[in-house]
Amino acid sequence: MKRILLLSVITTFFINPLYSKNISNKDCNEVASEVNSSLAGMQLDQITIFENAICPSGANLTYNYRITMDVSSEIFKTVIPEMKTNNIITWCSDPTFKLLIQVLDSVEFKYKNNNGAYLGKYTIDKSYCY
Repeated sequence: MKRILLLSVITTFFINPLYSKNISNKDCNEVASEVNSSLAGMQLDQITIFENAICPSGANLTYNYRITMDVSSEIFKTVIPEMKTNNIITWCSDPTFKLLIQVLDSVEFKYKNNNGAYLGKYTIDKSYCY
């Protein structure tokens, strides 16, 4: 279901020639809203909850996650390279995500713990797909 919603939003951007370049902040927020309507608050695995998606500026999509396991930012930062690699593979190979990353300035992944303390982040963009 979530893929269908996301695909319909993405397809809208590609059918219209207006969207041959990066999308606007307004359109990015529409994508974030669609993602939030299907994923917000979802438990993704044993320790990760998807909180929300936002577009704070331009076509920069940010995914916010909460980690439910008690872990320090120093330890968490050691797993960021593997998580980043996994997301690059997903965003550059899955047809739906590959279309979306082509019209975004960037996709950021931010993590905090149960107390709201910052754990770490990383960013990818379409340059990782070449």
